[in-house]
Amino acid sequence: MTAPSIPPLPGSQESQNEQTPSSGGVVGMLAACSGGASVFAVAASVFLLFQEDATMSAAALVMGGLAMFAALIALVMGFVVVVSVQARSRSSAVVAMISGMVTLVAILVVGVMGLFHSAQRKFELTDDGIEHQLPPVEPLVIKAGSRTDRDNKKLWRRWFVQNLEQPMKTRLAGKAWEKEGLQAVKAFPSAWVNDWGQLSKLEWQTIGAGLVRKKCDDPLLLYMVSRSCDMGLNQFNILRNAAKEITVSAELNPLWALMAYLDVAQKVEYGDDEEDRRPTDAEVLRRLKRACEAGCFEGEQVWLLDHLLTMYDGKKFIKRYPFEIAEVFEKSGMPEWMGHWMRGYGEILKAWEARGSGSSSKTTVAGRKGFHDHLALARTELEKSWQLAPQYPFAAALMIKVSMGSSDDSLKEMRKWLDRSNDAHVGNWSAINNYNFGIYPRWHGSHDMMREFADRCMDSKRYDTYLPWMQMIVMQHMAGDSSNKEQYYQDEEVYDKLMQMLDGYLADADKDTSAESINRKRAYWTYQVVISRRAGHDEKLPELWEKLQGKFHQRALATWKVDREDLEFRSILGQQDQHLLNAENYMDQDLFDEAIAEYEAILSQSKPAEPQQQALRKRIALLKLKKQWQAGQWVTLWPVSSPDPDLWRVVEGKRLADANGYLKFQSDAYRYVVDHPLELGMNYEIEVKVGPAAGVWGTPGFGIWMSKRPWNGTHWEGLKMRRAGNKQLSVEVGRWRYTPDWSAKIKDQESVLLNLKCQGKFWTVSADGRKLNAKDIEVGTHNSGDNTRMALGGFVRPEWGTTVSYQSIRVRKLEPREE
Repeated sequence: MTAPSIPPLPGSQESQNEQTPSSGGVVGMLAACSGGASVFAVAASVFLLFQEDATMSAAALVMGGLAMFAALIALVMGFVVVVSVQARSRSSAVVAMISGMVTLVAILVVGVMGLFHSAQRKFELTDDGIEHQLPPVEPLVIKAGSRTDRDNKKLWRRWFVQNLEQPMKTRLAGKAWEKEGLQAVKAFPSAWVNDWGQLSKLEWQTIGAGLVRKKCDDPLLLYMVSRSCDMGLNQFNILRNAAKEITVSAELNPLWALMAYLDVAQKVEYGDDEEDRRPTDAEVLRRLKRACEAGCFEGEQVWLLDHLLTMYDGKKFIKRYPFEIAEVFEKSGMPEWMGHWMRGYGEILKAWEARGSGSSSKTTVAGRKGFHDHLALARTELEKSWQLAPQYPFAAALMIKVSMGSSDDSLKEMRKWLDRSNDAHVGNWSAINNYNFGIYPRWHGSHDMMREFADRCMDSKRYDTYLPWMQMIVMQHMAGDSSNKEQYYQDEEVYDKLMQMLDGYLADADKDTSAESINRKRAYWTYQVVISRRAGHDEKLPELWEKLQGKFHQRALATWKVDREDLEFRSILGQQDQHLLNAENYMDQDLFDEAIAEYEAILSQSKPAEPQQQALRKRIALLKLKKQWQAGQWVTLWPVSSPDPDLWRVVEGKRLADANGYLKFQSDAYRYVVDHPLELGMNYEIEVKVGPAAGVWGTPGFGIWMSKRPWNGTHWEGLKMRRAGNKQLSVEVGRWRYTPDWSAKIKDQESVLLNLKCQGKFWTVSADGRKLNAKDIEVGTHNSGDNTRMALGGFVRPEWGTTVSYQSIRVRKLEPREE
């Protein structure tokens, strides 16, 4: 029988011999862990170093330091274990020493890589520490008598008087379309220079409808109208045929042909096929050459060329053909500086093509070389252009972009060229925009520098230029970079500066009483409403709403992503009281009964004026509908149950009284649109009985439209009915007026009960209880979202009138479809 083993006594030699390897093992394991941590830390530092964010770069330095510290611990502890313990405990220590040594070598390699990467990123300042070392933005010094955009607009107006107004009075005398023609002649200059006084597309559509009805054959009038509004399916043909006839007309200034073909090229360039563009582009170059040879741009009229090539009409065209345009200038006997200007522009485009539009860390060595080489060529061309003609801002504005990417002191050189541009043309948009881009944090500046530049622009008090407007551009950029846009606009300093800037433009607009001035003021007031609402200054809204006479400037409002109905509601109600705050909080939580109670309390306790009462009743009615909608019940939108107010809003066209109680509309010369504020989202069912209809049985059709933008005429999906010519009645689904994604024939009748089920991109259509699609219709739903709304509407040809009746409309919420 084997005797049991006796454990060694504590403190005995045997006990110590047993414990020492165990301690060495622990130390060895710690050394190994330190070595592993050092490897992980150096790997993390490599990853963070190559991120574009300054915070990540700083984190890379911290991780690199931790890696070196862990590596040194691994080496020391590993060495202790190796020299002091038994061999069986040394393996982990040896591993630790090796990993520590590898880490130290890796740290050195990473340091070299970091230096190389920093050199590679010399065009993009992303270290927050650098931002605090930037020089201040000096005040702008504006030379007396420097040209402005208003001077250029006056030049265009003089040109139109000479080449449009005076000749057309003779040409139109006695014509059936004389009235509409004179309206077009009067309106076109404002449309061309894009001022606030220009007619709306609807007003242009009315002029165009009259010209079409009266069979106008004047190519100049047809060009002006087809350029300014939607002429339906034949718009492009009308525009192109007008351009051809203008080209061969001996009595028209050659500049008209260039203007017309630039518009044709703009329409064509939306296509994907380059071969389709080449014939039109070649014609534009021929028209440009002819205009140059005819002296259309001699002397002061070179500013006409600037507008043609750098603004809306030709901006994309010159990006395709800068060197060809330069050759036209050179062969047509134009001043030498113009060829250098256009070649410099082309070299800038080639520089960015070589570099790529991504971050510099993704630019290849060949791309960086190409970038520098082409910018060097651009510098040579543009400096020569400026030396020959410093009285023009074109080369100086482009030199800001060259300085941004190829200068030993980019900030100083960019400012030099900005000042030179302002000397020639105060507030040249290209110049101030290029400079602002150059002081982005990712280039040579910081957010603080951008704000300071905006302040210097506003300090100029040149409200006859774009300079103070940089306050708006910079603030919108800051808000876009902010994690909370609304919170950014609530900054009192931001709010005060924006309102001060808009007040400055309003004071400038008060100096005259032209149509342009009146529309400008409405636009600025609209901006002030949006900004005041975002800043929480609701007390400002009623006064502004009164100035707007209850109607926002649509073009100005379209630049903001705001809920139009909510903005109108707040403008009518004004300053928030506790009931309004409570109601809004309840609405955010879908607590409809509680929100309704708060609004009703305002009605009963505050005794508001009639406009406020009407706004509150509409809000209460909408909340009742939302409550039904969220419960999955059918929600009747027409006929409206008494005493609830009618929430349908006419956007375009005219609402008519109807003896049968139907929802009846008449189109204008373009279309009719009426929308509803209830948000349907992406999953819903619509049932509508439509008809009778008169005058709309043509290609465009009428029916139901859906859009996530309150109301937008170009971004929508829809279900419509139409009959082309004498063909059978059809129902169609699609995003385009003329080319449906799906269609089906139905029985020809006066009215139809349509049912549409939408579950994301899957749609089902029924007519009079019969399902029309055998399998689900898949629609792109690019224009749908959680805030999708419904509109009723129809497109018509300009020569047709139309009336449509909707007998009943109801909707209900559906559950999302399982894919």
